[in-house]
Amino acid sequence: MSSNTTETASVSSEDLSVITFADAILCFVGFCLAAFLTSANATTVVAIWRTPALWTLANAYVCSLACTDFVVGLICVLMALFALPPVRLDLFYRYINVCALFQGVVIGMSLLSAIHMSLIAIDRYLYIIKPYFYQRVINIRVISFFIAIAWVIGLIIAFLPQFITKPYGPVPVCDITERQPVWYTFYTVAVLYSSLCIVNVIMYSIILHAAGKQRKAVRANVPLNRIQGKNAGPEGNTKALVMYRVQGPQNVFFRRAIYDTAIVQLGPDEGAVEL
Repeated sequence: MSSNTTETASVSSEDLSVITFADAILCFVGFCLAAFLTSANATTVVAIWRTPALWTLANAYVCSLACTDFVVGLICVLMALFALPPVRLDLFYRYINVCALFQGVVIGMSLLSAIHMSLIAIDRYLYIIKPYFYQRVINIRVISFFIAIAWVIGLIIAFLPQFITKPYGPVPVCDITERQPVWYTFYTVAVLYSSLCIVNVIMYSIILHAAGKQRKAVRANVPLNRIQGKNAGPEGNTKALVMYRVQGPQNVFFRRAIYDTAIVQLGPDEGAVEL
């Protein structure tokens, strides 16, 4: 029995000592993703930090999301190294803590990124659908609280495998299905991801529905503007003024909401606050 185990381990070591063309391609793609994600998200954080006009409540979520994706870019370095069989054998298979860190951080940071996307969706929903509630309740303290909660959840999920990872057997294999318990890899993560996806779908569906209603309202107002030139008398001006007063506030809130959804804004925002 022990001889068979020794032979299996030696065969596995020989197989992992050769780098194939596919391994090299995967490693190259991993490093390219790491360079792109780290540089792009670092640029986003620096741009927001150095531009006071971008210090808005909505961009607080964007900045935190960029920090999360920056960490994801660093994880891509581990993914690139894992693609090389010799490095996988000498690093991930030899040190189980490195394997647990790799698996946990991939899941935790991906989940944290999804949480940020849900927070942004809820924020835009409140801004567009409940503008008065948004201006009255939402402030930098509320947003900071939710960002902190998101990071706590993400870090707990990321570092939990350090305590629950199953030890290596006679032949060490850094496989998440063998190293992590089912309640972590399937139940916890699946429930969280599915819940976040449902929240995103619902929020953006409502936002798109509101955008469609606003578009119909704008189109319905176009013929009135054309007739306004013919009704140059006092009665025609009064009708136009009434329509403007009724639809004016809704248009302002909607346009400003669309304006704030951009990551990089072109001008100062009247709702800008110092983070």
